Amino acid sequence: MHHAKHWKLEPVMNLLLWLFAGMFLGAVLIAGLPKLIGPGMTTPSPDLQFLNHLIGAATFHGWVLWLAWRFVRAQGMTWNQAFGFEHGSARKVALFAAAATALALPVSLALGELSSLVMTRSDLNLETQQAVRTLQQTRGLFERVVFGFSAIVLAPAAEELLFRGILYPVLKALGFPRLAFWGTAVVFAAIHANLPTFLSLTAFALILSSLYERTQNLLAPILAHSLFNAVNFCWILSAAS
Repeated sequence: MHHAKHWKLEPVMNLLLWLFAGMFLGAVLIAGLPKLIGPGMTTPSPDLQFLNHLIGAATFHGWVLWLAWRFVRAQGMTWNQAFGFEHGSARKVALFAAAATALALPVSLALGELSSLVMTRSDLNLETQQAVRTLQQTRGLFERVVFGFSAIVLAPAAEELLFRGILYPVLKALGFPRLAFWGTAVVFAAIHANLPTFLSLTAFALILSSLYERTQNLLAPILAHSLFNAVNFCWILSAAS
């Protein structure tokens, strides 16, 4: 990858430390929110779950975007130089992203069904992902628009900047291409904190890393990730209606 040599370990480690600090703050805010609001919100109500989602999105995805901006600025680079945003035509990037999404959706579905089957036969709890439960309980257009923006715009941009744009190249540059490919995929799946989707999200991350390698443009995995989330967002809403 042509830009892998730009990232050094020390600034990446510094970014991760600040990221963990933001995540810790988010966890503290979520834990203290019921007491802050009052006794009427002590149960896991839809309103409380939605507020928790907003806090989590702000202190992880929003925080990642801010940290990535500072990171690129500290390197003395432009976003185009850092992530190859001008590499290849827009049409090529869009076509590759659409093809990757078309591959990822059935693979994800098949692996999700396989995981559910194995967990059912192993008497493991098939708990729905928290974000999915929150979306299913949203009420009104405003909440769904906000959730949609978070899932389709904010999350793909932040997660691709972190995993494919920064962590993947720096591990490759350190001489660990296999760890970069597999390790970032496993961590990507793990942060979603849901065992039934772990295998399918790992496979999805591998597809996104391959897409980044193929296009040399981070916009491709960002767009594929956004399309993937958009399809799932619409599917969940239609099923909940």
